Amino acid sequence: PGGISTSKATLYMDPGIYWIGGGGVQIQTDGRLISKAPGDNAGDTPSGGVLIYNTEDPDPASGCTSAGCYGGISLNGGAGAAFALLPIQGGLYMNMVIFVDREAALGSGFDIDLNGADSLLSVTGTIYAPTGSLRFNGSDTDVLSAQAIVYDFVVNGSGAAFTIGYNPDNLFHLRGVGLVE
Repeated sequence: PGGISTSKATLYMDPGIYWIGGGGVQIQTDGRLISKAPGDNAGDTPSGGVLIYNTEDPDPASGCTSAGCYGGISLNGGAGAAFALLPIQGGLYMNMVIFVDREAALGSGFDIDLNGADSLLSVTGTIYAPTGSLRFNGSDTDVLSAQAIVYDFVVNGSGAAFTIGYNPDNLFHLRGVGLVE
């Protein structure tokens, strides 16, 4: 509980699943969040796959007035900020990069707010927020090579050149369909 927040530090995420049980992910000003392979903690190019599972603390002590309360994922930085993620590379959720708990999604605002403003924004993989919202906003060239499964998707910017690329090898694939009793 409490999430991840930085305004000046560089946070390198080793490959794996990150359960955010409240607080969300906030990258501001000159903060950086970059997924890296073990031993590759340098530079801004992502090299390891992660899955950020964003939810709330299942048993918040203060009735959701504490760090366990749900918070969105936000990149709201300047020219020094970076949000560069590759999707998880194995297991049941292979190629998924962000998963927002459908029960915890915000009632208003954006569950995922990628607001570049001259920052480095590079996200590859599948973003899953079926009851949530995603805003992709910026004022410079940004890359979102992702499949977005969201309730609401807003794209805007000022002088921005958005590149939304499609590479099926980097996207989540449903393995099967069936009924469960």
